[in-house]
Amino acid sequence: MLTFTRLIVGLIAVLMAFVGLGLWFALDQTAPLLGLTPDPVLARSSIRADNGTLFLTLSGLAAYAAIKLDRTAAMLCATMFLIAFSGRFLTMVIDGGIAETMMPMLLEGGSAVILFAAARSWNHEHAT
Repeated sequence: MLTFTRLIVGLIAVLMAFVGLGLWFALDQTAPLLGLTPDPVLARSSIRADNGTLFLTLSGLAAYAAIKLDRTAAMLCATMFLIAFSGRFLTMVIDGGIAETMMPMLLEGGSAVILFAAARSWNHEHAT
């Protein structure tokens, strides 16, 4: 189980790195996939600074958690995913758009569950 959780958390790290680096270096191709429209210079700058950095931070936390089996990093990464999930849920409630937000919500919610489960399993495996 330890190898599996390490592998799946590492996969989250790789996926978030691709999205973050895509927002930094392939903005025109990546942003529309996330529902972002990078038209004016300020919007492009904000997407790179805010969204790109978010995904790269998630990637770094998940990678660190997987490599070091660090429960705190996994829990922090999971919490960040839940905050993002909450923002999407709030958008659904206020603005509608259920179909458009389902895939990102599944990714965020699923990643949080995986990270919480991995952190819990790492605690139990180290305790024995």
